[in-house]
Amino acid sequence: MVTPAAQRYRHLRRRQLDDLLKPLASLTSMKVPAKGWIHEIRHALGMSGTQLAARLRIAQPSLVDLEQSELKKSITLRTLEKAAAALGCRVVYAIVPPESLEHILATRARDVAVRLVDRLSHSMALEQQEVSHREREQQIKEIVEELVRTLSKELWGEP
Repeated sequence: MVTPAAQRYRHLRRRQLDDLLKPLASLTSMKVPAKGWIHEIRHALGMSGTQLAARLRIAQPSLVDLEQSELKKSITLRTLEKAAAALGCRVVYAIVPPESLEHILATRARDVAVRLVDRLSHSMALEQQEVSHREREQQIKEIVEELVRTLSKELWGEP
């Protein structure tokens, strides 16, 4: 069971993460250059492949492989960081949600709550005990609040 203090901490942490991630939201629409960041930055700096390879202490053909691995998204973060450092840059790594974490959580909780209420409503309808639309929405609202408050394991289970 999650204590009220733990619940408050989780809520506070979500809000802090949302604030931290907000400035990064515009990055989600940024497109990777067609030849990749390493290649494009290298060219913008006037650095040849041979020169970057020497800075990385790798053979020039290995640089071609490295640039290709970036394009294929198979490059490791460690290798990307080394290449960035050799270019006088640094890697900024983040997982950026398309909406606030609070919104993602509320949306998921509503989906789960609707599924639970619909399942219950179906059973009740079979017994001629249907609830009104207003009562249904109230049930959903209460379940959403409970799911968000407790971060129930039901939130992220399979539908």
